Amino acid sequence: MNRVSTEMVAKNIREGRLRFTTSISEGVDFGLYQFIAVGTPPDEDGSADLSHVLCVAESIGRNMEDYRIVIDKSTVPVGTADLVRETIRTVLEERGKTLDFDVVSNPEFLKEGDAVDDFMKPERIVVGVDRGPRAKELLRNFYAPFNRSRERFIAMDIRSLCGVDPSMRPTPCLPPRSAS
Repeated sequence: MNRVSTEMVAKNIREGRLRFTTSISEGVDFGLYQFIAVGTPPDEDGSADLSHVLCVAESIGRNMEDYRIVIDKSTVPVGTADLVRETIRTVLEERGKTLDFDVVSNPEFLKEGDAVDDFMKPERIVVGVDRGPRAKELLRNFYAPFNRSRERFIAMDIRSLCGVDPSMRPTPCLPPRSAS
């Protein structure tokens, strides 16, 4: 982050529009939008290590009490949304809960050193949504302040994100890791 970005974050904290917590339950309880933005380092075989992504999904499932949109911002292989969805569903079943939730993919188009500025003024906002219009419309509303001068919001099914023009594709489209 550069000085301007740091000042913007500090100002929004002072004005009560931004806050941070180390409490998973507080974060899940507070936010309709649950962003998974963690590292996916290469595993021993070179595939993406999804353990951090799935750990966050499990934490969301353990703490959610009503509808949430789980948004994967991490660089992940095709099929990860299915794994996240199944992880949350399994944890909810263990808790004896039947709650509605959506898992979407929302890849980032951020340049190193310009992440905040790129987020605030995106060239495009691409989301992968698999179930009905609810999550798509909620995400369109979420991103509306960043999408005022022209339509930048592009929605498609999650697996189609890997089929878009390479200049639009921010993350590698890797085959899912084999279960061995």
